[in-house]
Amino acid sequence: AAIPPFAHLALLETSHAQPEFARAALATAADALRSWGADVRGPVAASVAKVRDIWRFHLLVKSADRRALHGWLARLALEVAPQLPGAAGLTVDVDPAGFS
Repeated sequence: AAIPPFAHLALLETSHAQPEFARAALATAADALRSWGADVRGPVAASVAKVRDIWRFHLLVKSADRRALHGWLARLALEVAPQLPGAAGLTVDVDPAGFS
């Protein structure tokens, strides 16, 4: 199975007061990652989706090759993240310990 320790993961999260805004920003990132060949799951609402009137959405990126994963994330940071609205609050957690 392609789960740690046999695969590497990155958890991307966006957050915003308007859920459709946060989800759309993450969907843009997902589309780019998929076009580069990444195995992407989501975007989906976080397990605790709303905290203090801020909505959170998650996207999981999987790869058996750590270099490929980091290459996709670097490309995302250079090519896609600058085009996302800064208010969406994109964060990246490589090899996340949890998914809350």
